[in-house]
Amino acid sequence: MQKQIITLVALTLFSYFSFAQRKILNPAYEFRNTGVSEISRIEIKKNETRLWVHCTFLPGWWMKFEKQTFIKAGSGEKLFIRSMENGEIDKEIYMPASGDSTFILVFPPLPRGSQTIDYGEGEKTLIYGISLNQKRKAIPQPDSVPASVEEWLNAELEKSKKKTPVDYSSPEFFSRDTARLVGYIKGYDQRAGFSTGIVYASNDLTDEDFPTVISIHEDGRFEANIPMSHPKYTYLVMADRTIPFYLEPGRSLSMVLNWEEFLTADRLRNQRNTFKDIVFGGPLARVNGDLMSAALLPPDYDSFKKLVKTLAPADFKVRQMQYWKEAEEKLKRSLKEKKISPQAEKILSNEVMISNASYMFDYLMDRKYQATVDTGNAILKIRENLDYYDFMKLIPLDDPTLLATSSFGTFINRFEFANPFKGSFRISVITSPDKSFGQYLFTELGLKPTVQDKNFLKLEQEVLKKLGTNLTKEETDKMMKDFEVQSKLFYERYKQHNEGYKTKYLKKPENTSVMLAKKGWAYKDSVLNTDFRLQPGLVYQIAKVRSLEFTFEQVKDKDAARAYLTAFEDGITHPFLLSEAERMFYQAYPSVAKTAYDLPQGKAADVFRKIIEPHKGKTLIVDCWGIFCGPCIASIRHFKESRHKYKNNGSFEFIFITAENESPLNKYDEFVKEQELANTYRLSSDDYLYLRELFKFNGIPKYILVGKDGKILNDDFEMHNFESEVGKFIAQKSN
Repeated sequence: MQKQIITLVALTLFSYFSFAQRKILNPAYEFRNTGVSEISRIEIKKNETRLWVHCTFLPGWWMKFEKQTFIKAGSGEKLFIRSMENGEIDKEIYMPASGDSTFILVFPPLPRGSQTIDYGEGEKTLIYGISLNQKRKAIPQPDSVPASVEEWLNAELEKSKKKTPVDYSSPEFFSRDTARLVGYIKGYDQRAGFSTGIVYASNDLTDEDFPTVISIHEDGRFEANIPMSHPKYTYLVMADRTIPFYLEPGRSLSMVLNWEEFLTADRLRNQRNTFKDIVFGGPLARVNGDLMSAALLPPDYDSFKKLVKTLAPADFKVRQMQYWKEAEEKLKRSLKEKKISPQAEKILSNEVMISNASYMFDYLMDRKYQATVDTGNAILKIRENLDYYDFMKLIPLDDPTLLATSSFGTFINRFEFANPFKGSFRISVITSPDKSFGQYLFTELGLKPTVQDKNFLKLEQEVLKKLGTNLTKEETDKMMKDFEVQSKLFYERYKQHNEGYKTKYLKKPENTSVMLAKKGWAYKDSVLNTDFRLQPGLVYQIAKVRSLEFTFEQVKDKDAARAYLTAFEDGITHPFLLSEAERMFYQAYPSVAKTAYDLPQGKAADVFRKIIEPHKGKTLIVDCWGIFCGPCIASIRHFKESRHKYKNNGSFEFIFITAENESPLNKYDEFVKEQELANTYRLSSDDYLYLRELFKFNGIPKYILVGKDGKILNDDFEMHNFESEVGKFIAQKSN
């Protein structure tokens, strides 16, 4: 009996010490989310756990092991890093020229009996199911598509309305229709941390956004229906990785991706379009394969930023035109070596033109900003000459296929806001009231002016006369200062009559916005001809149609808008553009007036409904933002005082929504504390993408106005109108 007890104790001690002093080399794992880190060795000791983390990253780039770096055994608690070798916790570690280094991370001891561990940082697990059993074999990566998935892909492609690519020379190039995207990710696991992707779809003809969520199934299949108006070389985003593809209205495309390429993209963060192991299917497979294998001269953004501050416009133009020429020559050499489809060749040729033309505009736009920062830089004070814009003559501006490029949206935006056109935004329509405020008070209302009133009215006439004379700046300043004091006193005395006067005599005529739009385009027409020396071809007509949404927002009178559009359409020759202009009109002025609407059924609405439900009974101003969005941050800071002013008002509340991937937790927490934000929601990237699709926004900030009953009052609220609208929110409390 004693011998048996001794044997049992010995076995127990052996088991304990063998676990407590175990070494595992190149342990197998179940799934990983990182292309940078791998575990090459684990040492399990009685008082600590040591991990050898081998990192492969970009030479000269830095990485960091944060205090929240952890390991976790099974469903147990996270064990956070204690210390490390070959680096310091929470300190930037720059990668050597070789691009790889190994770090030893020290954690608390693991619970006895642990079979696997997870490894991660902060909120994210990087490697799942790391085996503590040396004998366990690594799980092989899938190298083929399961038969059931292949069958599904083929069935989806068979549903395609159109079985062949569009003829670029046919009228069918433009067509409002839905395109179908389906695919599969080899090696996908739900633990990847995302179950959606997104296509930032847009209509470049009208400047409308239609972000479309890509639903990813548990087995790695994905699908989306994308609204389109013409062929487009665009991209999808999954796990913050950008993957280009080409699609046409009415066609279907399948894509088989490889999870290993997501990891490669994570490691090669300085490169675009690293996805090269994609198998395409459907009528557009060849075009996509050709575009994927193309070798365009990549832009050098770092050099571009330096040139903005160091080269005058004429010098930059010489350099950029040379770069443009080299890019075209490289493409020509590539096309000689490999025969590709006519569509792909056209897209690539246009891409070189449109992207380089966009850089020419970007240079001017960036230097305008830099001039406000680097005020002493003499280079930034040099204005461009009109011949700077000669590059526009190299572009076939009547060619519809320009719209198939990925860069056209940027190009048309830069063109329509180019410096020579800026004068159109300074045009004003001046209208004089039939009566002055003084005439309204003392003639129409019959009030008796006091001595002070008579003195002020006399001063007013003197000021109007003297403003047209050659007064010095000092004399003008003194005169206006005295007038301002007297004016304030006068209007304060009769403030009870101010609203009546404004209503009767200062009401803007309904067609003021129409007049502004007409004058603005007359100005631009002249600039196009005299400064750009271009004809009003397709691209210019597109710029005109893109302006309609804003014009219709300003013009409240449907008949005035109809008259404006009828005259406007005289300058539009393309049939599809005319149909789009008409669609925009009927969308802006529906036969049944727009009213508050209920949220639809579906995943996206469920996400939003869950957020607003606790606040029912109050009007809500919902702010969709991100920590790296400059305008978002500026707006939130600007309205901090207003939030304090109306805190606990009982009528309305501010709601703030951001995404985990757009607002890292530490920065998010700091900003929320700084701005004293209440009602803040930090959603998963999946849920946030659904909101983008629901409210059709590609850019942020985005503001949504929600009624007390949960109905959407305005899904594109203009926050600069807050102060003028806030009275309505408070008034609704008693309703």
